Amino acid sequence: MNNPIVLLLSVLLSGVCLTALFLVVEALFPRAVEQTRVAASESPTRSLILGLVNAAFLSSLAIAIMSLEIQILNLIALVLLAILIAGLAVGLTAMTRILGLRLFPGMGEIKRSMAGSLVLILACLMPVVGWFGLFPYVALRGLGAFVLAMARRRSAPPDASAG
Repeated sequence: MNNPIVLLLSVLLSGVCLTALFLVVEALFPRAVEQTRVAASESPTRSLILGLVNAAFLSSLAIAIMSLEIQILNLIALVLLAILIAGLAVGLTAMTRILGLRLFPGMGEIKRSMAGSLVLILACLMPVVGWFGLFPYVALRGLGAFVLAMARRRSAPPDASAG
């Protein structure tokens, strides 16, 4: 991309699309996002390690399955990658919610989520530090928090009020 205007417009449009994605995920899966946010806030180191292990395992398994070059197994690999991407989406949404709550406590819920998303996107666009430091940290911590939240949800006794 030698055209800086096209590059700038691509980055801006991608930022708007990511912000919209985070808002939609938060609107469609509020309980999962909230449980993930709580897990990421309460156990940041554990979430990070769990995210790293799960990302490495799922992506390695998917690559290994795809390398077998058997059509039906490729479908399984795509399902594994879809699960990984869904976990990343919920995890990143929870991380933007954490940012919004900490940086903009006086704003309304939607504006706070949008502001948290934009702050995270802009920070991750910082060359080198954002690309190779902040984004992997936030993504892996969010993924690990999602896994932790889902494990807690499965092991928790059924809620008597939900019925």
